[in-house]
Amino acid sequence: MIKKVRGLLLKDILQTKSYFITNSLICLLFLALAIFEIVLMFDNSALPGSDAEQLDLLKSFINSSFFYFCIFPIYSSSGIALCFQQDERCNFDKFAISSGISRKLIVNERVIFGAIASIPGVIFTIVAAILVSMINNPYVSSLTGLYLALISFGGYFLTIGVSLTLCTFLGSVKGRIWTSLATILTFLLQTVAFVLYAAFGIEHILQGSIVAIGFFTISIAIFIGAYFLSLRAYLNKDF
Repeated sequence: MIKKVRGLLLKDILQTKSYFITNSLICLLFLALAIFEIVLMFDNSALPGSDAEQLDLLKSFINSSFFYFCIFPIYSSSGIALCFQQDERCNFDKFAISSGISRKLIVNERVIFGAIASIPGVIFTIVAAILVSMINNPYVSSLTGLYLALISFGGYFLTIGVSLTLCTFLGSVKGRIWTSLATILTFLLQTVAFVLYAAFGIEHILQGSIVAIGFFTISIAIFIGAYFLSLRAYLNKDF
């Protein structure tokens, strides 16, 4: 079973290697922009000012930098649709099933592939979150970066789950179109979570934890539901 998963993963990675290169470069670009934003925050936080001014500065920074934390999942998790497209071109699903590979294994492999495709974005998200936690501001602690990372990680679960479900039900062509629209919705949901965290969670740890952990938990719940929907759809799909 493990060998079959490895074989499927190797096939998908080789088919989409140009995507992995592009994805890594794009994530690296946005990380560089995020670091530039954080460096500016380091410089500004060194300026004298009251706690209220420092708080306003921090809120402004989070509201302006949320874009980078939201965009990582969208670029990192779009590989599943491309994987479906490559398989449909060569009718691979029919070949794999007739060769004795279970449908459940194929779905599980695509989830794992989505996680692997997210690795560059996850790494860069962690780096950005750590740097944010190091900002010299009385309202910043290690929890600040953690909560920002949780909101971003929630985006990974949402985009992987949504892309897997749409492509399983609709196929790669329609699935990619609707996945693009769904990622816009994911971006908006993450934006709302960041804005709520900046507005209520910076000064109060409890409110911050509710926003970040709540969004992360809901994202996992949606991902689990999307997985079982995809599995059921794929088990009943004709090839």
